[in-house]
Amino acid sequence: MDSVAAIPVWVITGALGAGKTTTIARLMARKPPAQNWIVILNEFTESGIDALTVAGTARGAYDVRLIPGGCLCCAGELDFARQLRELTRTTRPDRIIIEPSGIGHPAAITEELLQHQAHGTLLVESIVCVVDPRRVAQLLEEESVERAQAEVADALVLAKADLATDQQRADFSRIAGFLSTQKMGRRDASRGPARTGASESQRPCAQQPAAYGRTRRAG
Repeated sequence: MDSVAAIPVWVITGALGAGKTTTIARLMARKPPAQNWIVILNEFTESGIDALTVAGTARGAYDVRLIPGGCLCCAGELDFARQLRELTRTTRPDRIIIEPSGIGHPAAITEELLQHQAHGTLLVESIVCVVDPRRVAQLLEEESVERAQAEVADALVLAKADLATDQQRADFSRIAGFLSTQKMGRRDASRGPARTGASESQRPCAQQPAAYGRTRRAG
């Protein structure tokens, strides 16, 4: 029996209002028309506005799936698992993009995806954390949602960089560098060398959509 290629996955995480959906919309606008991409959106509210935003930019085959009413890591966990099973067994798109709720901890989602990766059905290419310039300082708060999101990310992206102050951009670059050094230090101490910006789980980043610590306009 021929082996089936793993489906590549991008996860776009970040706090509420950081610019996650705008980032996904721009990725969808650059999607090769011949490819079929699936976007899974998890809004804590049940609004479909984000879905319409993404759909309006897509080229060629695509689908936007909503998991409303709760975070993927808790209330929406069963629906998320069901969606992944259906996608890996039946639909088999060329790529999956996942936007978790901005109020949730992304670690449980990452663990679910890595279980699929261990079975060869998914390939987690990159986990990107979109950062609101007004909330850069929260990245240093140990118990903050922003810090939790940054901890599992392979890449940090400063949203609305053209609207950020010079101080906010400088703070972002400094903190992103600090977090990257921390990750590399932990990785070096336990498992040997790691690439810049790689997380402890050393997830594949073959087609990573953004570099760790880079500032760009994401919304």
